[in-house]
Amino acid sequence: MAGLVGLGQQIKKEAKAGLLDVARQEASNQIVEEQMAQAKAASDASLYGTAIGIGGAYGASTAAAGSGMGATLAAAGPYAAVALAAAFLLNKLFG
Repeated sequence: MAGLVGLGQQIKKEAKAGLLDVARQEASNQIVEEQMAQAKAASDASLYGTAIGIGGAYGASTAAAGSGMGATLAAAGPYAAVALAAAFLLNKLFG
């Protein structure tokens, strides 16, 4: 009978060790998934910032030919907004 009790305790010990390994792996997977989500958010922010900059620069360059500074900045806004919208939609479709 002592052999069966010892065998049962050994099986229980191995089962606990297996569950601990699975729990560690799950925690590691969750950390990696969180890091990937943060990297995606940073990538999206960079993409949108670049799109706004390019659109604004294009709008400012087209309006700068004979206008004052105020008109140049006002003309850059719509181009920046269109560039941001395009970047957002393309990122949602292909990102």
